[in-house]
Amino acid sequence: MGTKLNVIGKIDLEALNQSSYRPVDPSQPFKILSIKVSFWEQESLLLDFGEIEDENVDGDRYFSLFIGKNGLGKSMFLCEIIEFLVAASKGSNLVSTKKMVNIQAMTYTIGGRRFTVTRNGEGDFIYQDGLKTIRRNKVEFPLIIASTMGMFDKFPLSTYSWKKGYYNVDFYRYVGPKANTNLYSTKTNLMFQMLGNLRDLKRKQQMTKVAEILNFIGYDSKITVKYKIKTTSEESSGNTKGLKSATRAYMDSMKKGEVLEESVDFRKDTMPHVRQMYFREIGEMKQKGFLTSYECYLYQNGTPIECNHLSSGEFNMLSMVMSVVMTSKKTHLLILLDEPEISHHPNWQMEIIDNLDCALSDYKCHFLIATHSHFLVSDLPLGRSTVMDIERYPDGKIEINKLLADTYGWSAEEVLLKAFKMPTDRNKYLAEIVGKLMSGIADKSIKREDVNEQLQFLKKVSIHLSDVDPMKEIISTIIGTFERYD
Repeated sequence: MGTKLNVIGKIDLEALNQSSYRPVDPSQPFKILSIKVSFWEQESLLLDFGEIEDENVDGDRYFSLFIGKNGLGKSMFLCEIIEFLVAASKGSNLVSTKKMVNIQAMTYTIGGRRFTVTRNGEGDFIYQDGLKTIRRNKVEFPLIIASTMGMFDKFPLSTYSWKKGYYNVDFYRYVGPKANTNLYSTKTNLMFQMLGNLRDLKRKQQMTKVAEILNFIGYDSKITVKYKIKTTSEESSGNTKGLKSATRAYMDSMKKGEVLEESVDFRKDTMPHVRQMYFREIGEMKQKGFLTSYECYLYQNGTPIECNHLSSGEFNMLSMVMSVVMTSKKTHLLILLDEPEISHHPNWQMEIIDNLDCALSDYKCHFLIATHSHFLVSDLPLGRSTVMDIERYPDGKIEINKLLADTYGWSAEEVLLKAFKMPTDRNKYLAEIVGKLMSGIADKSIKREDVNEQLQFLKKVSIHLSDVDPMKEIISTIIGTFERYD
């Protein structure tokens, strides 16, 4: 006869696991701390974005710029971040890990917690909260917003991909010109898309941010949509079954075949009034083909301007800020921008960082920006920004070097020389570098390895100087002398 066991208690593993779960604190910041990545299947690189400094009183918004020549993978790197985090949320890869850019690990802090997600060679994921290994469903992901106005951007679409629906997760939003893999949206269609999120805004301050960017580009704070609903005879039988009930009820209550309009004034309208607006329903009717016409208007001193008539620069600046503000349902944001300077006059390029910084002053976010603009580099805020220079060497090896100095307030000459390694003729900063090098050699206050490092830098930048610049001959003489006696 078997021995009877008395059960005096049991361990509820699910309850135990739940009790150890700490929700993220919305008042605490979000920042990517490091990314382990490889380019072209080369040796992995560790990108160190730095820890959050406790003494940084304005540390809720971080900026990291990626610079470098064309074709090095800046845009693909931003796309790989999306793929990595989406795959991590699902616990499986969409594509092979053998590709142009491959992220193996990412560490970030979000709401007071520190997560590390690691992908091994087989594509399996390991999740950690601090030093503790956790389940996938205990990982907190930031809301990812990928924004660009480039016609050939590589960001994945939420609803259209070669594996349909893979990127349709609740923490990813694409805002850009692609309607699907073959079609591009007009400015009016993009505006409809953004206005559809209007009722999701939580605070009047978000409305004010949109009003400010409208004023910045020279327009009033009002936007109007005009549209015409198909008559009953124009509707195909049964089509309304695909509409949401709220949209169907709204359409049934409106007059058919007449021009209707809905307007929002981002400065004057109250939040209760905004929540009574029907931009989302109008957008769904447009998407399902129930509108015979639709137009969007902005205003300059009360005069209506059709949305499609905005210049590329005007619309790019507006949509970049507006899309981020109106898509941000969460507090913690990872915002990926691919060449936001496209179509912008230099004066506006100098304002991009500041506009984004001000527009999202209520959020805890980290911007990762791929750019070729030296104006963005010189406008980065002190103490909460990094610049990563992606460089390919003659042997094909790719390195990513982090600029150690804060670049805020650098002149165009200084940024071009020190960040982009592109000297201008008669560049005073280049002359200063050469002067300090020669003084250090003369008084023997500079180490030989530092001399070699400076000579390599001068060799790189001197090829971009014109032959008539006397500095080119001076640098050539210095390099030649050292090479002869080395």
